Amino acid sequence: MTTRLTKPPAKPEPLLETSGFGALPEPELKPFVIKVHDKLAPMTIRAWIGEAYMEGVSEAKINKAVAHYNEVVAWQLANPDKVKVPD
Repeated sequence: MTTRLTKPPAKPEPLLETSGFGALPEPELKPFVIKVHDKLAPMTIRAWIGEAYMEGVSEAKINKAVAHYNEVVAWQLANPDKVKVPD
């Protein structure tokens, strides 16, 4: 099941200025950042992996996402006091 947003957030934060990633090669494309302390991060990444597999995303890209998923889960298990629901 895919959930669609019905309206954008009231005032999105400017990602490029605050994310620390610097300039993007395609500035019109905004990144979607999931922070490791976000309680919802593992399930969000896992959902992306499932959808990516169904859509035929390359195995290499899916494997990279699985590695990120494992890192996030390991960090959250090691730092339960820092895991929180997004603000």
